[in-house]
Amino acid sequence: MSPPLASRAALMGLAALIAACSSADPPAGGGSTADAAPPSYEDPAAGFDDAAVAELRAHGYGKYLGKFEPSATEPTDTATYFTFAPDKKGPICMQGTPFKASIRPGTTDDLLIYLQGGGACWTGTCWANTGTSGGPWPVGWTDGDLEKNPLGALPLLTVGYCDGSVFAGDGEMKDAENGAPDGVRYHHGLANLSAALDAGKRAYPSPRRIVLIGSSAGGYGTILSTAVVRLLWPHTHLFVVDDAGPGLTNPKLPAMYATMVKEWNLADRILPSCAECQKGQFLPLAGWALAHDPTLRFGLFSSYADEVVSHDFLSMTGGTFRTLLLAESGAVHDAFPTRFERYFIDGVQHTALLAGYYDVRAADVGLPEWTRRMIDGEDGWADALAPIE
Repeated sequence: MSPPLASRAALMGLAALIAACSSADPPAGGGSTADAAPPSYEDPAAGFDDAAVAELRAHGYGKYLGKFEPSATEPTDTATYFTFAPDKKGPICMQGTPFKASIRPGTTDDLLIYLQGGGACWTGTCWANTGTSGGPWPVGWTDGDLEKNPLGALPLLTVGYCDGSVFAGDGEMKDAENGAPDGVRYHHGLANLSAALDAGKRAYPSPRRIVLIGSSAGGYGTILSTAVVRLLWPHTHLFVVDDAGPGLTNPKLPAMYATMVKEWNLADRILPSCAECQKGQFLPLAGWALAHDPTLRFGLFSSYADEVVSHDFLSMTGGTFRTLLLAESGAVHDAFPTRFERYFIDGVQHTALLAGYYDVRAADVGLPEWTRRMIDGEDGWADALAPIE
């Protein structure tokens, strides 16, 4: 089942733009291969408390960390590419092809982790990337131009998207139409994510700061991935930007959420201590993370009527989506008013890139500047909500 033509064209246009940018030459920068041991920036005040770590491990968030290494590593002039041979118990794309990731060097002691987007797949709705180059996208959040993007100097770990389960899945589903040649959909997002993060950990064992950003499906992916990143780098200051993946499901279609949980095998990832996580939405897990990590900052970008998320995947009108978006995100913001902030624009645009990342404004602040305030820890980082027309 595919999105309507207009919205599908928007998604395909974004994919085409990103694919073209993937082959562009990002700026060269320093690597992390110096002989001297890297300095340690670990802060004991940063990170989850012991109870949170124990609960995450008991519920499988770290089950694939340290398990997989790439079958091929290809250095190029601009990035190093990692390919993971298809593993039916580990990293694999939805239709059985190899999972890929990459690292582009930078010139700071930080690390930017970027989760690519590309749809999702469950019974009744299946429009998702089924393969990936894993290459860096030098545009928007990952643009290397320092004059246009405050994150441009950061080393970049790009996590390719091809699992159809927003980097969260840990299961398989028989599906002759959308599956691999063996008739199975492999929703191994958690294994793919973990394999890529391990590659990042080997290259950057002790970064000063980590910025985790995901767009679309990758935005949804940041919500679970925050915990996995935190398990791997337990005391590094962490900043998360969820770009157009607000963690929402349609409350009037509970079967949709139930199908995702079943087919992606997410039941064990719903933490018992997170009361709000039991109510059929994914965003409350971000609130749980903020409650257990006193230094975490989490930003959410969306348009009020994102047509791809609201209409194509959640079968909601723009108005009902906006109401749900404001209510669910508002609950997290009210609980953590200085560490969970929103950047919402009026319109139907999907992702910051399609909205015009470089020039978009809300509450009289540009998105790149809002991002800079966030990762620099400034007090001026705050909700930027466009008026509702």
